[in-house]
Amino acid sequence: MSDASDLGLDLGEVRPTTRLQLIAMPRTVEQRWSLLDPYVELVWIEPLGVTAVAVARRLALLATATPKTHATSLSALATPLRVPPAKVLRSLRRLHHHGLIVWRERVGVIGLSGFARGLDEAAVAGLSPYGARLHAGLTAGPSPSPLSPGAVSPVAGAEIEVDVEVER
Repeated sequence: MSDASDLGLDLGEVRPTTRLQLIAMPRTVEQRWSLLDPYVELVWIEPLGVTAVAVARRLALLATATPKTHATSLSALATPLRVPPAKVLRSLRRLHHHGLIVWRERVGVIGLSGFARGLDEAAVAGLSPYGARLHAGLTAGPSPSPLSPGAVSPVAGAEIEVDVEVER
């Protein structure tokens, strides 16, 4: 069995060009929303931030790409988003902290199912009034069967009206 140094990984630091292995993980019952679903972009953006949501979406696209993508790097994730690799690294840590991916930084492995759970009560309480309205509207509709193949929430947001706050 090879160790991490044989794979070219420096166990002390993930560099922009370090090969990051993508591992498909099974979807859990509480993972209702696809990482590509509007719920993730509209609601998770407040606790995660813009870059972390963009990284999650890119990872989901890589995981579902044909042919399968089994590896990436911080640079490959950062370049199309026009952010530095260090910001992608912080985003991976944030996504892991919130349980949307499994990030094993010391060995360069990203595990993901491609789905996210809904926000818990504490996170919902921390949303802005606008974000709380979006959360309520997007979660009010019928829930897709949690583990049915291809179960993704309907184009959430298409059937609800969303107030847009504009400052003048």
